[in-house]
Amino acid sequence: MGSLILSLVHSLLWSLLFLVLIPFTLIKPSLSERVLCILTGILLIFLGLILFLLSVWELSRAGGTTTVLKRAKRLVKGGVYSCSRNPIYVAVILISLGESLTFCSSAFLGYTFLLTLGLHLWVILFEEPMLRRIYGDEFEDYSKEVPRWVAFPDIVTCLGRRRRNRSSQLSPLS
Repeated sequence: MGSLILSLVHSLLWSLLFLVLIPFTLIKPSLSERVLCILTGILLIFLGLILFLLSVWELSRAGGTTTVLKRAKRLVKGGVYSCSRNPIYVAVILISLGESLTFCSSAFLGYTFLLTLGLHLWVILFEEPMLRRIYGDEFEDYSKEVPRWVAFPDIVTCLGRRRRNRSSQLSPLS
């Protein structure tokens, strides 16, 4: 339970900084925002929040961690992590994109692009090499099976594939 609380607090503090404080210093919403833009943005924010909470929950429940300051008990590969190796970052990008659409802000969209680029560089230059050192072949196999971000045709089938894999492991006839 302490790990879950630490993960949530850590994630919420960084999210507050990168999804609220920095972005809201960049925008000044106009009154002429389009309804479709706003509704699409709200939908993306909602989906991003759900994905974020599911990701942190799965990570904490399975012995992972949201901070590089604390070593995870094991490599988390289940739940939303069977569809994306970085679902928390995907959620953060969805929320930021949703905010840029909600406020119809090109400055915010530029911020979302820079945020996405920064997260991508962080993952390929720091996180993945660290995970390769810690988990070796286990991470290599995982990275071959699960996309770094999201493979859109697979997002529809990844949970079904995971269920099939799980049921084939349980069935002695498979």
